[in-house]
Amino acid sequence: MLVYRGRVPAASAPPPSAGRRADLTHLTRLFRALTDETRLQLIDLLRGGERCVCELQDALDAGQSRLSFHLKVIKDAGLVTHRKEGRWS
Repeated sequence: MLVYRGRVPAASAPPPSAGRRADLTHLTRLFRALTDETRLQLIDLLRGGERCVCELQDALDAGQSRLSFHLKVIKDAGLVTHRKEGRWS
């Protein structure tokens, strides 16, 4: 089982030494993650603490593959983290 939790990044962009291109790439991922209603609902659900994927599926009435796609987008943007727990770890 994967357990996700919301996370507020320490900084909104990579360190200055990473360069302007990396900054723009990070911002592109961040804005992409925030432009979808399903992803905003996921972020809102995770503000209350950790949730397993099955709880998120029930709350959004969404299929596993659709939810997995959206979770990857918000994880790649640095808005959530995950950890494996239980028999699937």
